[in-house]
Amino acid sequence: MRISRLLVALAIPVLATTAVACGGEDDEGEGAFSADCGTLESADPAAALPSEVPAGVSGATFYELQTQGSTKRYFAYAEGDDVVKVRDAIRSEYQKAGYEIEGSDAEPPAEAEFEWKKGSNEGSVQVTPKCKDTVRVRYRVGSA
Repeated sequence: MRISRLLVALAIPVLATTAVACGGEDDEGEGAFSADCGTLESADPAAALPSEVPAGVSGATFYELQTQGSTKRYFAYAEGDDVVKVRDAIRSEYQKAGYEIEGSDAEPPAEAEFEWKKGSNEGSVQVTPKCKDTVRVRYRVGSA
């Protein structure tokens, strides 16, 4: 019994240190990601959005494309630390481009997203923290 208590006592500081090192709430407790970015993924030209779909955020680096049937998911990262603010800026650009916004939600600081439709295309945009001062943006594009 003593050994198990000792192991638990030793494990708690290690787990707490790991949680802090991997990110999480900032020093003010506002929920911003605090882990440094280190080396981010390189841009991949094959992961760029189709020309008719707006990125909605300047300076985004597209680094990954996933395909499942006719649905494609494009991944990018951009400067920012407020997922709702970045989502709202992207959503505004979609509205200006004539996209119908079908719904949106947010659970700050973890994620914010919206769904869109235009013509025979539909999709969504999700913004999540990636690392300190950087958000990950996932664009899902499919056929309606």
